[in-house]
This record gives sequence, C-alpha cells and structure tokens, in this order.
Amino acid sequence: TRLIASPKVSELADLSFGLFFIHSYFITGAKLAYSRLVGAAPTGNLLSWMLFTAVVVLLCCAVLRVVKHFAGPRSRWLVGC
Repeated sequence: TRLIASPKVSELADLSFGLFFIHSYFITGAKLAYSRLVGAAPTGNLLSWMLFTAVVVLLCCAVLRVVKHFAGPRSRWLVGC
C-alpha cells in the first residue's frame, strides 16, 4: 500500500532542507532578544521548549514560503529549497 501524506506534512518535507539552514538564526535571535529584555539567559521547562520549537518551525516555514514565492526557482540558491 502507498502512504499518502497530508499536504502540511508534504510541505514540511519540501521545506525541511531550508529549515535546517535557517532555524539557528531564529533560535539565536530569540535568545539574544530574551537576554536583552530580561537580563539573563532563558530558562525553561518541557512545555516552554515544545512551544518555542513549534514557533520556530512555523516562523521558518513562513519565511521559506515567502522566499520561495518571490525567488522562484532561484530560492534553492538562497535557502536550499
């Protein structure tokens, strides 16, 4: 039998290579912003880690979609997908 993935899973698979390259920018930016606002390194628990992970993935996917839309086939050179 053939597995049929949902459209969201297929899109995430298409964006995964680009997500690998840009996610660290979002994580680093969030850590720096938090440190400047609060004055200390971020601490957390499992719930905050899962929420942060989901937010980073969603933001990265949104940025990658925008880049793919405007760059077209050249987006592979810019963000890897």
